[in-house]
Amino acid sequence: MKGRFFHKANLKYAILLFFVTLILFWKIILHPNYIIWSPHSDLIEQISYWSYFRYKSANEFGQFPLWNPYTFSGYPYVGDGSSHLFYPGKIFLYFFNPYPQFGFIFLVHFFLGGLFVYLFLKTLGIDDFSSFIAGAVYILSVRLAYIVWAGYLETETTIMAIPLLFLLVEKYFRKKQVFYLILVPLIFALQFLGDVAQNSIYTMFAVFIYYIFRAFTVEKSRINFHNMLKYFSIFAIILVLFALLSSIRLFPLLEKFEFSSRRQGLIYEVASTGSAPPYYFITMLMPDFFGSYNNGSYWSIFGSWHIVSYIGVLPLIFVVLNFLNRNKFTVFFLFLTAFSLIFAMGKYTPLFFLFYKFVPTFNLFRHPTSMMFFFNFAMIVLVGFGTNFFMSKLKSPKLKRILFVILLVSIVSIAITVLIYLFASKIMNIGEKILANKISKASIQLNSLEFYKDRLRLAYNEVASGFLSMSAFLLLTTLLFYLKSRKPKLKLIKPFIFLIIFFDLGLYSMSFIQVKDPTIVFEKTDVINFLEKDKGIFRVLPFRNYLLPQRSTIRYNIYKVDGYDSMIMKDYYD
Repeated sequence: MKGRFFHKANLKYAILLFFVTLILFWKIILHPNYIIWSPHSDLIEQISYWSYFRYKSANEFGQFPLWNPYTFSGYPYVGDGSSHLFYPGKIFLYFFNPYPQFGFIFLVHFFLGGLFVYLFLKTLGIDDFSSFIAGAVYILSVRLAYIVWAGYLETETTIMAIPLLFLLVEKYFRKKQVFYLILVPLIFALQFLGDVAQNSIYTMFAVFIYYIFRAFTVEKSRINFHNMLKYFSIFAIILVLFALLSSIRLFPLLEKFEFSSRRQGLIYEVASTGSAPPYYFITMLMPDFFGSYNNGSYWSIFGSWHIVSYIGVLPLIFVVLNFLNRNKFTVFFLFLTAFSLIFAMGKYTPLFFLFYKFVPTFNLFRHPTSMMFFFNFAMIVLVGFGTNFFMSKLKSPKLKRILFVILLVSIVSIAITVLIYLFASKIMNIGEKILANKISKASIQLNSLEFYKDRLRLAYNEVASGFLSMSAFLLLTTLLFYLKSRKPKLKLIKPFIFLIIFFDLGLYSMSFIQVKDPTIVFEKTDVINFLEKDKGIFRVLPFRNYLLPQRSTIRYNIYKVDGYDSMIMKDYYD
């Protein structure tokens, strides 16, 4: 295994994937003492707080943090759903200032995720370059960039674990070596130790589907009750081993869960919070169609970072090519794409309700959009297959017909773009009339009409620039297919493919990875200065949001009655 990985091609493309990751995270490379930041970041509001608490416990008191006294008037921390005390990838958070580490933790897990995508596709028989393109698209995908922007540091373990688990399952069925199966519960446990339980359960479900799919395709004519019982039993043993390996976190979590506000499960209306509206998937073509959080132009549902899964114009076309190149793997990943997309729609389709009602644990979590992890992963696997088909199997006249279709779509996109810019004033006038009508009928006090007119202009600019960008990359894709049809052996085709993807996807994703000086993020406020004058023991209940954010109060030994956490003790919540 070692010798195979370190042959020349694997090593070359692993280094290239590492450089892609470094470019994506260039801001943390240039500012190693800064913290990953965004205005709506859970990393700032929660994870920095928990990480500082661990660091404080270890360095100031020499204690392992079993109990957190700083929020909710104190609660058992070791069983907290997001504590991640035992994940080896975050061991240095105990001993060194945690804030600069966050960006590098993301960087390492993004690289490993892309590398495992590359190795998985290689195992499926895809060529080196196509596997590299899939790994690069995975690293640069907007779905993962938004994880950094939203500050979901715990989720980086899932980014790494999903392709690795699929790789191990595939290796087992190809080589029939138990070694690969032994690693599966270990990776399940690592993911669970480092991520929220919801992502772990969804991952087990998706890996189980792939495991059964491979069992059926390997056995072929020998599918019978005995074989199926064998494979189901093996997976049951994997789950038992997972429970044993992760018990240091699993059992405290289960114990705390029995006393939490979620112990009876969530009602359907709450569990389906964050469902993806079907119209929202236009962002697969234009990620900022509904505006951007970066400039305040956003105008649709809050929390869209759970939904957007833009992978770029050219990679999306490579995905579509798989309808012309179907095999057992492309059919499976097309199915996984469709399943995860429909599931993520939550309340808009019956599928999520069936899982909520009849599948254990699925009623404990919100945001069915968490299943978009597997939509993103399945799409990227299909990118690898589509790139391979384009590079080696797509011949004339089929190539020319596809070129004609892409050219036609490009012309339509350009025409729409021109119309949007030509009739800008008329479009804005219609929008302003709609705004004025809505504000006049509003039952609650809103901002002024001028405020919303400014937002309307920003939103219009995002839609217009989205069409312009899509048209530009469609034209570049048309040129790529033209070159392929005229000079199929041209060496420039490979770097041209990568450059199109990087300038489309990479530059966009980079804009969501921001850093900030921690001294500014955690600055001491006048309220904290006032409270520090009182040397007694007390707790504070702030009646205004963000008056005393927990990310700052813990640094100055201020104890709070309230807090921000995913799982609250039920008696205290009541």
